[in-house]
Amino acid sequence: MQCIFDNASRFYSVAKAHRLQTDSRAITPQNAAESIFVALPGMHTDGHQFIADVYAKGVRLFIVRYAPEGLDGYFWVTDNPLGALQQLVQLHRQQFTYPVIGITGSNGKTIVKEWLAELLAEKFTVVKSPKSYNSQLGVPLSVWQMSQRHNLGIFEAGISQRNSMKPIANIICPTIGIFTNIGNAHDEGFDNRSEKMREKLQLFEHAKVLIFSTAQPELYREIKAWQQNHPQCELLSWGTTANSAIRIQTIEKSLQQTVLEVYFTAQPVRLSLPFADSASLENALHCIVAMWHLTHDADYIRRVLSKILNAHRQPAMRLVRKKGINRCTLIDDSYNNDLAGLQVALEFLSLHAVPGRPRTLILSDMLQSGLTDRVICGEVEALAKRFHVSRLLLVGQHWQPLQTSPELSVQHFADTASLIAAIDRSEISFLEENILIKGARNFRFEQIVTRLEAKIHGTRLEINLDAIGHNLGYYKSLLRPGVKVMAMVKAFAYGSGSHEVAQYLQQKGCDYLAVAYADEGVALRQHGISLPIMVMNPSTDSFALLHSYCLEPEVYSFRLLQAWLRFAEAVQNPPPIHLKIDTGMHRLGFLPNEIAQLCELISQNKEKINIGGIFTHLAAADDEQMVEFSRQQLQLFEQAATQVETVYGKHLLKYALNSAGIIRFPEAQYDMVRLGIGLYGIEANGIQQAHLQPVATMKTTISQIKTLQPGNTVGYGRSGLITRPSRIATLAIGYADGYRRALGNGKGYFLIHGKQAPTIGRICMDMCMADVTHIPEAQEGDEALVFYDAASLQQFAKLLDTIPYEVLTGIGERVKRIYFSA
Repeated sequence: MQCIFDNASRFYSVAKAHRLQTDSRAITPQNAAESIFVALPGMHTDGHQFIADVYAKGVRLFIVRYAPEGLDGYFWVTDNPLGALQQLVQLHRQQFTYPVIGITGSNGKTIVKEWLAELLAEKFTVVKSPKSYNSQLGVPLSVWQMSQRHNLGIFEAGISQRNSMKPIANIICPTIGIFTNIGNAHDEGFDNRSEKMREKLQLFEHAKVLIFSTAQPELYREIKAWQQNHPQCELLSWGTTANSAIRIQTIEKSLQQTVLEVYFTAQPVRLSLPFADSASLENALHCIVAMWHLTHDADYIRRVLSKILNAHRQPAMRLVRKKGINRCTLIDDSYNNDLAGLQVALEFLSLHAVPGRPRTLILSDMLQSGLTDRVICGEVEALAKRFHVSRLLLVGQHWQPLQTSPELSVQHFADTASLIAAIDRSEISFLEENILIKGARNFRFEQIVTRLEAKIHGTRLEINLDAIGHNLGYYKSLLRPGVKVMAMVKAFAYGSGSHEVAQYLQQKGCDYLAVAYADEGVALRQHGISLPIMVMNPSTDSFALLHSYCLEPEVYSFRLLQAWLRFAEAVQNPPPIHLKIDTGMHRLGFLPNEIAQLCELISQNKEKINIGGIFTHLAAADDEQMVEFSRQQLQLFEQAATQVETVYGKHLLKYALNSAGIIRFPEAQYDMVRLGIGLYGIEANGIQQAHLQPVATMKTTISQIKTLQPGNTVGYGRSGLITRPSRIATLAIGYADGYRRALGNGKGYFLIHGKQAPTIGRICMDMCMADVTHIPEAQEGDEALVFYDAASLQQFAKLLDTIPYEVLTGIGERVKRIYFSA
């Protein structure tokens, strides 16, 4: 029987105990009976195409635009499935009366949410947004998790344009609000900053308390004006000024610690925070004020701050991809452990797993979840099956209900030490497999990571995938609707690692990739990349590879075009080509005076040739003095593209702008843009750098420290002369890793414990030396930073009289790349 519903309350009566699913791939025969499939239209697919598939798996509850004939089940039919989903979750939210914290602002939402959940875990059973689920879809998926076993909700809300907060606000309906800060993110979606703040404040329409900092006068004024129409909401402001409800006074500040006195009452409470940067302090103080409001227990606040936030002294990097022993791939999530986080980690494992290799999950007990052991074991078993995990190594006392089955091998260990001992005794072996290591912090799973991680090299390049996603999102926000993005992953993705970055970009909805040579494209295909890939410098002997792996060549000369025409005639379904027009770069491409001849050749071979795109390259888009020259290039390109399209008789994908051009010439976006260095956190114009996040951090380690007396020398050629009693550190980085010889003898430096340590002597192939006499806390094994953000990378490039591009692409492939995501 087919039951049709037309409103939330009737549908909720049959749906309230089920799971929401918007991705048909996440539905399995094991979870189908308890799933609601919401058929949402997407950019490339429509969920309605998969109704029959999920029905065959066993789903019987649907939110759809239409109910297919012949299918029994419960169908809520609506013109707007997303709006219906939001109404359903809004009704679900109304069933619960416990406190709910809603967090919005330009920055810090996810960090504040995660920290608060940890800091309050001893006093509350918390339900929170997974990862950064703060969108029109992410918020309802988060709030649907609310149940009677929880007694505190923490959800974040993000918006990018006007009229978008109210639906989210109606779903979260927070009783406590936190407005983290206001910045320039998404300014383009509003007429002015005030309008953006007023839009965000709609989240707190029914809140009883609003927490915010008085450090931003414009935000303070907007909130005070807002309160006039919301007198029921108490403003719990904090800051250093007298108008703050909770006054903060800095007592002591060093490079890695800040001591504060916080006036919750007339008697201050002294708190020590393991941060010195303003962003971390702001995030921590939002948490502290929220904790005070909920507990009024200064001793508890002091105790859990010390225990929890000290673990963030160097911010925890969740979901880090590392190379393991015996050609294994490790996903390190030794940070916390709950069911929502486990699903996110398994999704990350699926994205970064080496195809065809088995998957192992090493998992600790899930503490303070509020669920019984049997329920947790059932959920973990279902997730393991869904994400094709073949082996479970379980650590802790609460996993007994989970036993080995034909599909899943299960082994139990009392504690972390027992598992490590079994590894050391070779009772457990690991070979060419994908391993997710996920544990609550007190299980100290970092010991397992250390044991299984391949010991390759003391120098590493840490790649923040979330920052790549942020930068991609920023540039996308500058584009007209429908304009595509081609991401440059040539030269080992600017040193960041080609297939790892490409996999992430594919997940984030990038449209095209570009590489320099055919073998780079082949490697991406072999790692499961299915996006269109353009090869910028193909050779005639690579044509067979291009055809076999569906790679699209750039064609830039008559010689290459004639050779491609001969090849295309001899094969079936040759991939499309991209014509390069040389409008002034004078590197590769057809010159303007060759366009007539090019058009004649195209006209003669229309049946043989498949042209996908036509493009040019701006020679000086980042130079304000060359704006007129760039505009001349664009004019020449438009003329050439028009001629070619007229002769070919079809619309071609046209593109000209690089990262700098996207900023400087928004009128010339055409059909697609090419995103290169901007994706990796460097704004070539220098005028929009604040909008980008740093992607790469290069670190090395101190191998040894020696105390040397005056008269001694350091390094080859005895060029490093010791003139005073000195402590000299040898670091595990040299010119083979990209730390060039020009940085020797004091020209370069490392950042160790927040202080500059200049090089001494010449740079060797595999190591170099630095003077740490003035850094008494420096010890063997300590970390040394080479660069860590855009400013330090640009300074490093300046020391070498070069540009960040050359620095990043010059980092040796033996340097271990570590990928992480929040």
